[in-house]
Amino acid sequence: MSDYEAPQGRAGITKIALGLVAVSVSLLPRDQRDRYSEEFRSELVGLSAVSQMRYGINLIRASWPLRRGLLAQPAECSGDSQRSGIGFLIPLASATVVLAVSFTAVSLAAREARPEDALWSVTKVIYSEHAVSVESAVVVRIDLDSAQEKLKDGRVAEAREALDKAGANLPNVSVDDGQGDLSSKHAELLDQLETPTP
Repeated sequence: MSDYEAPQGRAGITKIALGLVAVSVSLLPRDQRDRYSEEFRSELVGLSAVSQMRYGINLIRASWPLRRGLLAQPAECSGDSQRSGIGFLIPLASATVVLAVSFTAVSLAAREARPEDALWSVTKVIYSEHAVSVESAVVVRIDLDSAQEKLKDGRVAEAREALDKAGANLPNVSVDDGQGDLSSKHAELLDQLETPTP
């Protein structure tokens, strides 16, 4: 197994990206790992999480050609660092990349999923607070639309009931999921409810 370990963390760099860098660096000759590790990690700074993941995957693809190029250079140290000794890491590195990419892709897709989507059950597990917010926003929208229709039809008591239900769910909706707009619409409909029609 490689004696190279991923750094424990660095501001702005995701753990997945650091893991991909660690895998790619572990494929390089031992005497070159520190240099390339620092260089690769510095390239991640300032990139978005998705760009960091792409960069890490591309690093792993490029590690073998880079390794061959480094091994082809005249040896300045003992032949020990030139020996392969990592052939068993090839399947392990490939499996790690496939798992990391798969998990990240599913996680990113699940974050954007909606209740009617196939990945919604994954969203509810990975992003439970976000899922509650999204579901609450859907319920609030339905209740507000219902209240608006009932107000138009003059069914004030039913409109009030729908607005009460919407108001009870509003605190569960996050700002990112439209809490501000929903609160404004709720307040507007409450005003209409309180204002007698001429």
